[in-house]
Amino acid sequence: MPMAGKNIAPKWAAVIVIMLCAAAVTACAQSKEADDIKGLYGNYVFEKQIYMNPLSSFTATGGYKEYYTLTEDSLVLTDDLTGKQQKIAGKYEKGGVDEKRFADGFFPGMDVPDISGYKDGRQYTFTDADGAVRYRLYLLDDQIWLACIHNDKANAEKSEYIWSIYKIARFDGEIPSKV
Repeated sequence: MPMAGKNIAPKWAAVIVIMLCAAAVTACAQSKEADDIKGLYGNYVFEKQIYMNPLSSFTATGGYKEYYTLTEDSLVLTDDLTGKQQKIAGKYEKGGVDEKRFADGFFPGMDVPDISGYKDGRQYTFTDADGAVRYRLYLLDDQIWLACIHNDKANAEKSEYIWSIYKIARFDGEIPSKV
């Protein structure tokens, strides 16, 4: 009978080691995902308009400039002229970029920017404190696009769609503050 106990102990030890290894791999994967978004925290500036919903009366042309600050729990938009800031509390959720899902994010019948030429695509969806999707960050090769998501509860055909997309770039200068 003592022999049976000796055979079981190494098996239990192996099971425990396997469970610890699995937990370590999971923790490392979650840590890497957290590091990915942490690497994006910081200041950005508007570079160019990629897309604007044709129903909009606004077009970002000429000297348009807006600043964006990404933090762990918020997105801050700063107007260049007034320094007025809009801080939106929320969280980021990582996802992949799929061409069909990207195209489905637009109001039906609208021209969709072509992303087929990009090799590396990731996205982070920014949801506000109420759980509503407000923005998406698209990381496409070496570009960062910030998409504003429009929520229209009255529209039976499509209640959530991309309203605008701006290409943004890292900014190391001083962001204007409120006057």
